[in-house]
Amino acid sequence: MSQADWDNGKALKRSQDQPAKYAPHIDRNRQEALEMHCIDEGMVIKERADIARFYFDAGEIIGVCSGEETRYVYAEWTGPPNGEVHGRPVSVKQLRIWGVVIHA
Repeated sequence: MSQADWDNGKALKRSQDQPAKYAPHIDRNRQEALEMHCIDEGMVIKERADIARFYFDAGEIIGVCSGEETRYVYAEWTGPPNGEVHGRPVSVKQLRIWGVVIHA
């Protein structure tokens, strides 16, 4: 996502029907750090035998999701043997759909 798209609101509008995106000031290293922090310190949403799902309040706007700017990170951890982590920004709207109670 470009800084111009972020500044002029295009990123926010596009996030209504496209995947969540990190803000341009959140580089790849910071994304990975946020996602790992989410796994280590975040709240569990729901676990299945093969995937654990977490969310975490980053305390600042980190991206866009579902037409909203958001400070929440979502991360999935696939257990052994792979142990992969995948994450992205997540909106309060999406968290509520998943049954998370957010007091905003």
